[in-house]
Amino acid sequence: MTADNAYKGPIPALDLSLTAFDRQIGPVRVIGSWWLDEQGMKMPRPCLVLLHPLRRVRAGVTVPVVIKLDDAWKWAPDTPDPIPGLNTHTEGGPTWAKRTIAGWLREGLLPGNPNSLPDLIAVAGAIIDSLRDLIHMPPLPPRKSKLVLAEVEIVNTNTGKTIGAAEIT
Repeated sequence: MTADNAYKGPIPALDLSLTAFDRQIGPVRVIGSWWLDEQGMKMPRPCLVLLHPLRRVRAGVTVPVVIKLDDAWKWAPDTPDPIPGLNTHTEGGPTWAKRTIAGWLREGLLPGNPNSLPDLIAVAGAIIDSLRDLIHMPPLPPRKSKLVLAEVEIVNTNTGKTIGAAEIT
């Protein structure tokens, strides 16, 4: 994911205060979080967030690598390379994974040299080691949801002053 195609809506597509797990695997920080939809949080989907472990996360500055649950199959170790002419998909498989990871390393999103096979394998290993956790992530807990259902305001009808106000989530 590059900064050009990052979600720019009013609700953050990724809220790293909402995590299922956060660990470092080899040279990569791997976080299990939820990708939020444009309507707020009606359909948050589990995702892996890959970050450079030595860089501080800063809103609007940090560009994470995000692997959504729907794309987990592309990273499965037994996904074969597409056979030209027979397979209609162009993503997934070891050759695609190698090119994709090399691109992330080239952009400086993750630590490593894009021409170093051990660095490519280390990042791929971090992804593969986290796929099971991604697939088994629970839905975003409702108590953490920030979807506002209603706003309540109690007003004294004699004075017009607001006595209290709250959001119902």
